[in-house]
Amino acid sequence: MKFPMSNNNAGRSSSELRVVGQFHLVHHVLHVLRIVNMSKVLGMLAIMSVFGGMGGGAALADWAYKSVANDGYLYEVTDVKVEEARIGKKIGYVTKYSDREGSYSGNFSNAYAVGTGYYAIIGMGRKQAISVKVDEETYLMAEYRYSNKTQDWTYYVPYLIGATGVAAIALYRTHRNRRRLHR
Repeated sequence: MKFPMSNNNAGRSSSELRVVGQFHLVHHVLHVLRIVNMSKVLGMLAIMSVFGGMGGGAALADWAYKSVANDGYLYEVTDVKVEEARIGKKIGYVTKYSDREGSYSGNFSNAYAVGTGYYAIIGMGRKQAISVKVDEETYLMAEYRYSNKTQDWTYYVPYLIGATGVAAIALYRTHRNRRRLHR
């Protein structure tokens, strides 16, 4: 899309022409906004905030450490090998793998494939450590970090933002309809 520029462009550098073009673009956008009913613009902004708020809050990132989750308990996997004689019964396995940071329930890992087994360590409770079978002969200790059985409030923030946007739209439409009825 070309925007009209002055015919007097002789002697202007390309950066000056670019600035003039950007000025005309901004001018054109502002003109369109004056023509369009501002309530439609506000409605679109509210809808964008609703859908923007329901993104889930997950983002690609480097995790601080290799971790596994087992039934709501999160563990940091260490480089400490556990002797096979100390391996207890199988207590679970990875059911979901993801390299995206976020809140996950069940048996999740950011480092190991689906199917990787979790085992109890004889003489240690689940709130101390478990072991992760990383290959046929190697079990690594995973130290308990925290329980995720009750999620913290930050998990719900995107949904609260979305609900607030929906409520704002509903209130706006109700107010607008009442004004129309009383005219």
